Amino acid sequence: MSANLKVQLVGSLSVTDGSGVDCTPRGAKARGLVALLAMTKDGRRSRRWIESKLWSDRAPEQASGSLRQTLMELRTALGAASGLLIADREFITLAGVTTDIDEDGTSLRSAVASGRDLLEGLDIRDQAFEAWLTEQRARLTSAAPTLTTPMTAPPSISFVLTPGRLDQGLGAFISLALADAIAGLVSEFATVEVLGNGTAEVQLGPNDRGIALQIESLLVDDRLHLLVALRATRTQQMLWSRRVSMPMDQADVLSAGEFPGIVFEASEAAMLAIPKILATDVSVLRAEAIVARGVKEMFSFEAGRLRMADALFTQATQVMPNARTYAWHSLLRQIMAVERTEPGNSNLYEEADHFARKAMESATSNPLVLSLVSQTQVMLHENLESGLALAKDAQRLSPNNAFAFAATATGQLRVGDAGAAIEAARKGVQLAQRSNFVHWWESLAGMASLIGGNYASAISYYEAARARAPNFRSPLRHLLFLYLKCGQPEKALRIYQDLKRVEPDFSFELIRDDPTYPAGTLRRLQLLKMSLPQ
Repeated sequence: MSANLKVQLVGSLSVTDGSGVDCTPRGAKARGLVALLAMTKDGRRSRRWIESKLWSDRAPEQASGSLRQTLMELRTALGAASGLLIADREFITLAGVTTDIDEDGTSLRSAVASGRDLLEGLDIRDQAFEAWLTEQRARLTSAAPTLTTPMTAPPSISFVLTPGRLDQGLGAFISLALADAIAGLVSEFATVEVLGNGTAEVQLGPNDRGIALQIESLLVDDRLHLLVALRATRTQQMLWSRRVSMPMDQADVLSAGEFPGIVFEASEAAMLAIPKILATDVSVLRAEAIVARGVKEMFSFEAGRLRMADALFTQATQVMPNARTYAWHSLLRQIMAVERTEPGNSNLYEEADHFARKAMESATSNPLVLSLVSQTQVMLHENLESGLALAKDAQRLSPNNAFAFAATATGQLRVGDAGAAIEAARKGVQLAQRSNFVHWWESLAGMASLIGGNYASAISYYEAARARAPNFRSPLRHLLFLYLKCGQPEKALRIYQDLKRVEPDFSFELIRDDPTYPAGTLRRLQLLKMSLPQ
């Protein structure tokens, strides 16, 4: 047997010795230890560093004891290759390791592009390890080789309207109108080819990759009961489904009640499902799948995942430049600047402006692009008239797109019209109430309520956003001063501790004295004068 180990890191972690014998340890911490060592250039890390990643919540003595037990487990798993695991009083070394990241750039590119992640399924449940893993995933995505020339034709993903059991009359009309609205919004979010009309079967080719939308309806006692579902066309895997009941006696069924929200939720679900339906197709690098992954990472607001989103958008642009990708990238740059995840990077706003301009050069009628670029116009240039005009166009073209209402709320906040801002933000929250990213609209609603002087409502919205996205810094900053203003120092202290966790250099002196610190609303409302009681 040759004295070496092969460690697979992309996908599920596995360890094989020189004879091809599987010696992957069973325990999550033991596999985490392998990953920490294998992803180090010389396979060597200090005991203290390892303990800080795998047992960051334990006292030093407990962490040292846990590391000793994990080393014993790993030695047992390695069997005949256990001599490659070397431990002394200060360092742990795993010698003779080669990894899939080191060996095969082509396979790595295909794996990353098809949606595979580093160390999939490795559940360590330690915040320090998760932060390390997120950082490594971002670096891997950024470093993965990409195609040297763009694809000559845009990727086409089929979005198929398939027939379901429909109630007759008005029930069928509403069901088909819902299918058309979802298909229209999905076309804003991704490059898809909409097929069918929801009443007849569509024949697909054997290699087609796509998403099928099916709606079933039944009218009972003046309520229309709907089942809306998305499936992968090739495998019939269920991607998303929702049951909803709509009263038929409301004034406008197509623009009120459940209808607009279900349109947005289904469209977002379709966009986020794109990596899943392409996961088995490693021969083609799909820009749409990469962008969908980037959007999901972006709205986590966690520093490492924001960097991963940045790498994904960059990679997608190299493969297939389009207006949506540029617009998402512009919003990401703004988020990174406001969240202060990249200290010392003064170019973020300039880069956001660059991406917004590129987006508008290639598309001026996509409502999603108009919505995202509108925020750039308002946030970066204080070009309120232009930004609000784009937001208005987006709402007119796509009344079910929550991002259009986010753009309107942002513009109205800068104009100073708190009432219009609150109305738009609340509409956005309503549309996106089941969205994976509803905290984005909740934060805007919190800001609008704050400017309108409704502190209780602002706290409610910001607390909801904080609960859904614990690393989202903007709600934490505003909650800190809202609680101080409302005479709740205990809650303010709790928020301060959370803020220091995600933004270690935060201080009252910094937010007050640095005019570039992103706290314009708090500054204008003169809320920055308060401090925690001594």
